[in-house]
Amino acid sequence: MDPLFQILKRLIEFDVPFVLIGGMAARIHGSHLPTEDIDVCIPTDDGTMDKVHAALKAIDPRYRFRPDRMRMHDEPARLHGMKNLNLETDLGVIDLLGEVSGIGKYDDAFAKSRVTTIFGMTMRILDLDALIASKSAAGRTKDKLGVMHLQAVKKEIEKDQPPSRDESAG
Repeated sequence: MDPLFQILKRLIEFDVPFVLIGGMAARIHGSHLPTEDIDVCIPTDDGTMDKVHAALKAIDPRYRFRPDRMRMHDEPARLHGMKNLNLETDLGVIDLLGEVSGIGKYDDAFAKSRVTTIFGMTMRILDLDALIASKSAAGRTKDKLGVMHLQAVKKEIEKDQPPSRDESAG
């Protein structure tokens, strides 16, 4: 199994609530753009942060935006109050975000997500329209390219949909 999916498996095993967002979500929806990390939206309450700590501690998480790549603290309580965690692990990079551009916080992302199963793992994934909105709001060059790919995926899906009863009645 791809190491990035192993990270997701750990989150699921430790009952971390999350919605998959970003490039991996785009790939699951059908985009062919590569991604090198996992992006998830999580609630940032103390209980969730304790679960994140438990899930990731065995894969040597390090703060990836620190020049010294300091290891994640041994005490879970040191994560309390954090709104984002950007980590590099032995399995790859994961960004755990408290808010998604153009969508909102975890509850908003949850409301705009659907359940999917991949590699035997059931998880929530941001729906296609919300993913397009979030990448549009982020506005980076790579996100603009992602939006174009996701819009093409959406057109293909819509093309393959049977016409609704209203359309076929006329």
